[in-house]
Amino acid sequence: MIQNIFKKTLERKACFSAGIEVNRPLDILPGAEEIRVLLLGDWGSGSIEQKNIAEKSAITCDQLGCDLVLMMGDNFIQHGVENLDDPQFQEKFEKVYTQKVPFYPVLGNHDLQGNWRAQVEYTNHSDRWTMPDSSYDFLGGPVQFHGHQHFLHGLLPLETTEPQNHPVEGGLRPSADSIPGQTPRNELAGKKVSALFLRPALLLWTQSYSGTLQHGKHGPDHFGRRRKPAGK
Repeated sequence: MIQNIFKKTLERKACFSAGIEVNRPLDILPGAEEIRVLLLGDWGSGSIEQKNIAEKSAITCDQLGCDLVLMMGDNFIQHGVENLDDPQFQEKFEKVYTQKVPFYPVLGNHDLQGNWRAQVEYTNHSDRWTMPDSSYDFLGGPVQFHGHQHFLHGLLPLETTEPQNHPVEGGLRPSADSIPGQTPRNELAGKKVSALFLRPALLLWTQSYSGTLQHGKHGPDHFGRRRKPAGK
């Protein structure tokens, strides 16, 4: 009984792979030397404030350019979604954000109150929504992005270029290498930047720089500090 309760708790916390096959590549802009990223978090309220921010983010993307959007959790406030037919997919995402670029979400605590697997499966039903599992990685230009739904979910080594297979119930969480069209991770040697995005922070690191953009803090004064490369 205790084992079943523990298993159900892990399932609610999205600690298992969804086990859903994704039918399209995750990587974008292979070979690009730079990439432009928009970050959104705590966005799924459906309020007028969300719509105002969505409009302003679209203007920003038009002015500065935008190659992809990282969505930092709490995608559907307050209680996540029920299933693929949940109207929130349309009302809080498809009809609100106009950017014609991939959106890469991770799960937040509000999302875990609903059917988090439906958010993964929605990847196969949207041209923009891209979340192939509760944790995943993809390549955007020169940056290797790692999306995780919380800090306890198998954080990756900071300068890894090897395929990441995460232990899950019944086997291993598939790495990005198992998705058709993905860049094999053994070809990522020489990529100098990695990024881990999860609620509530975006972590960036290179061989000579690392920084953290935290939830609820804004401006350059809150963005990391330069650090010496390891061993130097």
